[in-house]
Amino acid sequence: MNPNAHGNHYLLCSRGCKLKYLSIKFCNLGDLGVKKIADELKYQDNIQNLPTLIAINLMHNQITDNGAIYIAKQMLHTNRFPLTHEEIVELRKRKYERLIKQDEKLETLCTLIQDIAEEYKEKEMKNRNIIKEKVKDSSENESFEREIQESNSTSLILESETCKQLMNDLLLDLPEIDLHPFTIESYPIKGAMMSTGNLQLQHLNLSYNHLTVDALKQMIKCIYYHSYMMLNDISRGLLHVNLEGNDIAEDDELWTVFRSLLNDRRGNNKMDEVEKLKPLVPVESETLRRQMTLQSIKK
Repeated sequence: MNPNAHGNHYLLCSRGCKLKYLSIKFCNLGDLGVKKIADELKYQDNIQNLPTLIAINLMHNQITDNGAIYIAKQMLHTNRFPLTHEEIVELRKRKYERLIKQDEKLETLCTLIQDIAEEYKEKEMKNRNIIKEKVKDSSENESFEREIQESNSTSLILESETCKQLMNDLLLDLPEIDLHPFTIESYPIKGAMMSTGNLQLQHLNLSYNHLTVDALKQMIKCIYYHSYMMLNDISRGLLHVNLEGNDIAEDDELWTVFRSLLNDRRGNNKMDEVEKLKPLVPVESETLRRQMTLQSIKK
């Protein structure tokens, strides 16, 4: 046994961590520890902080249905949620930082425009003085002044175009504000933020814990969902889930369904099975899947 008195296994899964394989077996890990791990792995911040973990081994611990169901429903499944207090604070912080950055860039642009205006005034005054000194004849004066004005107008137009280009350059690199501060694959649907959940994890081992058929039912729902979202793509989504050694009879009909679904998932579901899977997944899954497809096309 290797119990962790501090219960800080979740730090190994924190955002920005690049682990791909993690084993926390024989660590006396309970439901609270599992929930902390799931909370880290369900978030997808910016592109640098996408979850990279593809395999986690949690066998021979003290996990009950509560912990396993939390993994299934909160980490691996579609989620409907309001922003938490922490997320609201983070979103406000990002908005504030963006406004500060925008203010700095606009101040730079205003200073540049003022400099150009002052330079234009100086040129205009200088040219008027030249006209007065060098041209005495009124007809020549008018002709020469017209040429000077046209030259000034052309110069001003060019400088104005330069200002426009600079303004575009200055504002284009302003950071975007995410719809949800901690997730990439989150979308507003019917007034709520919907997240796809973690679709990176492929191997989950919960063998020899304290799970019952209730946990098995939730895992089956997860596999249906991952099969629908990923279809022919077996580079992401659950492929291997181990539940042996728990309080689940392996001759149970649900166990047979569970093993069959995993075999089908690893064998590449066909595109014509989308309609068969649709009634078995949450109603928002179709929208989430469509949005994911659009995002991948943009990339």
